[in-house]
Amino acid sequence: MAHHNPKGTMPRWWELVETVRLAWQLFTDRRVTPLLKLIPLVAAIYVLLPVDISPDVIPIVGQVDDLAVLLGALHLFIRLCPSEAVAQYREAVSAPTDHFEDDVDVIDGEWRSIDVDEEWRS
Repeated sequence: MAHHNPKGTMPRWWELVETVRLAWQLFTDRRVTPLLKLIPLVAAIYVLLPVDISPDVIPIVGQVDDLAVLLGALHLFIRLCPSEAVAQYREAVSAPTDHFEDDVDVIDGEWRSIDVDEEWRS
């Protein structure tokens, strides 16, 4: 059964996307020390290396530990980053994306269905 979110709340996968975007913004920020930037780097290396807590050959379990390590590292990284940088980027990352609608060209129009047989009879 699919989980239904009330109107105005984000689905859990979107929170994951926002966490990754926030971590990337913080990773590229000069206020974040190089030592802190090692946290997501080490996690990424762990995910890419064949050495795991649970081997990737075990279906699902092998991938879940990689995901858990990566998410845990991202949350730790965000938590240890300077709070003013986190606040700045969190606001930018979670801002509504309505501005995309302004960039799209929309052609309004009307349509009608024509019965070809009727057109030929009149």
